[in-house]
Amino acid sequence: MKLWSAANFSDQGTMDEDNPFECFKLTRTQRLYGFGICFVSGFLISILSTLTLISGNIVGFAILYTIGNVVSLLSTGFLVGFTKQIKTMFAPVRWVASAVFLGSMVTTLIVAFLLEIFILCLILCVVQFLALFWYSASYIPYGRTIIKKQATHHKKSLVYTRTGDAGTSSLYNGERRLKTDEIFHALGDVDELNSSVGIANHYCKKVQNGLEDRLIWIQCKLIELSSNIATPRATSGDAKLAYTAFEATNVDTLESWIDELDEQLPPLKHFILPSGGESAIFLHQCRSICRRAERAVVCAAQKGVTDLDVQRFLNRLSDFFFVAARFAAKFDGSTENFYQQRRKDKESSLVTRELNDSS
Repeated sequence: MKLWSAANFSDQGTMDEDNPFECFKLTRTQRLYGFGICFVSGFLISILSTLTLISGNIVGFAILYTIGNVVSLLSTGFLVGFTKQIKTMFAPVRWVASAVFLGSMVTTLIVAFLLEIFILCLILCVVQFLALFWYSASYIPYGRTIIKKQATHHKKSLVYTRTGDAGTSSLYNGERRLKTDEIFHALGDVDELNSSVGIANHYCKKVQNGLEDRLIWIQCKLIELSSNIATPRATSGDAKLAYTAFEATNVDTLESWIDELDEQLPPLKHFILPSGGESAIFLHQCRSICRRAERAVVCAAQKGVTDLDVQRFLNRLSDFFFVAARFAAKFDGSTENFYQQRRKDKESSLVTRELNDSS
């Protein structure tokens, strides 16, 4: 009966279908027994070498201990064959263990014969044993896999925490809520808005229409705004409330920008469709997403979750995006498309009034 499949031993000099002991008629099971007996024998020799310490014979201890480790080392030859063992001693999976073992073995003998420093000799013998165990484990099924994983282990990325796998997430104050909570809906909409502003800024930079720095400022303020949303005002400590407070002056800044840009534009006489070139179109998209984010924040603000200035900022921000889109279209020399009313009935007029409402 096969104890392992060939797939378990197909690389780095482990047991395979080719029997290196075929001339000795050794079966796979017999080879495993040979490995175990040889390894244990070497281990016992190393243990018995400690008896020489009673007489203070450092040289005898070093020699016997090293011989025991060498015997244990030879045990792995039963797994792959002694010739192949020598060839694979410095394979990627075990070259460090081989180098440490051989180096510590030679150093142990040098220290014992020439320096006769007992403590250093004892330490080197321990290093020998650990390196031998590491080396031998690389030939054993599963042990080799574990060593490979440790050798290629990378520090876990901070991007994922696994704490949200159950459908909950943490707020800034440490409170955990379901991801379907209205706070996370608002945070998601604001995050989507921030990404859209990044796209719009990309196209504004291409034409250098002067909106770039303002859009970056807006992105930063959206991060601060998100921290305010993620810190429920009624259930958070004073320190966190102060740290995440959203300043009312941010709204004043937007209003000054709106006034500045609007002065450079022709009077608005028609309902404008999202158009006017790449920069303008994506700024219109930002306006639409901003409106959705505002609606989500209003629900949270009504329950005292956020500062009212957060709601005011988003309301004014959508106005800024509308004016900025018109400004971008003018800068590009692009034509804005206007709404064309086909029927002068009540339903069509109502739609026109609602879509032109930018309050």
